[in-house]
Amino acid sequence: MAEKNNQIIITKQGLQELKEELNNLINFKREEIKERLKAARADGDLSENADYTSAREEQAKNEARIQELEIIIASAVIIEEQQSNKKNSNSIRVGSWVTICHVGRNDQIVKDSEEKFKIVGSIESNPFEGLISNECPLATSILNAVTGDIIEIKGVQNPYKVKILKVQN
Repeated sequence: MAEKNNQIIITKQGLQELKEELNNLINFKREEIKERLKAARADGDLSENADYTSAREEQAKNEARIQELEIIIASAVIIEEQQSNKKNSNSIRVGSWVTICHVGRNDQIVKDSEEKFKIVGSIESNPFEGLISNECPLATSILNAVTGDIIEIKGVQNPYKVKILKVQN
């Protein structure tokens, strides 16, 4: 998790999604599990009741997730409200949508290498959905860059260069 002094960096949208998940777990999932436990208890002997055991395990997981979400939400710092280190409001920061392309020798653009992603806090990263952690080498290398910059990505086994094509804040 991206933590600084027990603060968790997250986007406004990411925080909203966590709050919705918490609400669902407390108001719906918890009640659903209570009903399953009640029905399983009605079946009699709990020592060999697979439905009861399953519901208790699910209850424990649900309560653990509720506790985890409460801690995350209490520690969350919304990053869209943070200011970029550069005075240029078009510079890349956590919360930016960025379009890049890979750059080869002599700073020539590599054909069909365009990528678009959003830089988010590590708690909400999901590369399959185009959400990369602000702690990954690509993100840390391009933070504060602007459209047109060519940046070397370090902190990886084989460093490479990218060109910033577009920044949306």
